Amino acid sequence: LGMQRIVRGWGCNACRHVSKTAHIQAITDWFMLVSETMTNRDCREFLHIPNNYTASRLLGDLPLEQDGVNKARLYRFPLERMK
Repeated sequence: LGMQRIVRGWGCNACRHVSKTAHIQAITDWFMLVSETMTNRDCREFLHIPNNYTASRLLGDLPLEQDGVNKARLYRFPLERMK
């Protein structure tokens, strides 16, 4: 199920669709359904990404609020975007 990380994007094994932005909707779904915060580890487990640097880049490129540094960093979805 879901899409697999490929070079510079995401690919669906079932229909062969490729998307560069599939992670954005998945991360948004996390904030709406699972928790109001996300860590790098949560992101890696949720998106099935083995590399913590890749998860950091994906999270850092989104307009998320960041609290903390290094291992203690939490990402929050801005509440004004939910309205």
